[in-house]
Amino acid sequence: MLVFYFEYLKAMELLPSSFVYRTKRHSEEMTNIALNYGYAILFNFIYKSCINAGLEPYYGVLHSVRSAKPSLILDIMEEYRSFVVDRNIIKLKSKLSKAKDFDKVKKDVASAILNTLSKKYKYNHRKLTLESIIQRQIYKISGYFCSENKYKSYIFRW
Repeated sequence: MLVFYFEYLKAMELLPSSFVYRTKRHSEEMTNIALNYGYAILFNFIYKSCINAGLEPYYGVLHSVRSAKPSLILDIMEEYRSFVVDRNIIKLKSKLSKAKDFDKVKKDVASAILNTLSKKYKYNHRKLTLESIIQRQIYKISGYFCSENKYKSYIFRW
């Protein structure tokens, strides 16, 4: 699934021409470095929210449970990955294609992602920051695990 997603973004020319394929670790290509950095920022927000909700980060549902792999965090990230990170990396396409050194665009990547997380969105007839929405959604996940209440994903309006 992941392969097709990034192939599609590449085919639609939404990613810089330097992007060939998705590499998760030790990449030297700017778009992959930016994606990895963005996912790390999102990871930390999700991790903190899971701890606040009293969830065990290492017992996931979608990702395999392995020692030292926070599977639940990775599971929850899937809901937010494209809106919080991928969308911002696509917006930074021009800067990423010109950059020779990630340090030159690192601040832009972090700023775009942090702005998305701090921006207010409609949630249950109120306006809340995305960071607050994520925390509330994670509380709902906790409720699902404790009492099997149905979990409903947050639907982003692009």
